Amino acid sequence: MTIIGYAVATDDRKDFDKQLVALRDANCGQYAIEYIRDSAQDRPELETALAALHPGDQLVVQNFSRAATSHWRLVEIFQTVRSRGADLVSVEDGIDTSTAGGEHYFELMNALQRFDDGLLQSHGNGQQRPRGRNGGRKPV
Repeated sequence: MTIIGYAVATDDRKDFDKQLVALRDANCGQYAIEYIRDSAQDRPELETALAALHPGDQLVVQNFSRAATSHWRLVEIFQTVRSRGADLVSVEDGIDTSTAGGEHYFELMNALQRFDDGLLQSHGNGQQRPRGRNGGRKPV
C-alpha cells in the first residue's frame, strides 16, 4: 500500500508548512506538491497523483479544501480515487473513505450533487436555452 500526500503551495508559507507536517504525520511515502497562484488553475500534480493510485493505496490531504475548490470537484476526485480501488483521506476533516463513515460522507455528497444538478436543469438555464432565452437583461 502506498500513501500519497497531496499539498498545495501558495504564497502563504505557514499554511504550506502546516500541510507538510500533517502529511508527514499521516506517514505519506510519496508527495505530490502543487505550486499554484490561482485556485481555478489546472492541477497537473493532482492528476498525476490520481493516475499513480493502485488498489489499496491512499491519497491523503490536510483538508478537502486543498484538493478541490468545490464539492462537485471533490466528488469527481473521490470517484476517480474509488474507481482505482484506492481511498481518500482528509487529516483535518477526519474523513477516511476506507471506513463506513467516510464512504457514507461521499455518498451523501454525491446525492447532493445530483440533486443540485436536477434543480439547475428544472429551474435554471436548462429550461430556458431550448426556448431561445439566454437569461439576463435584454440588450439595450
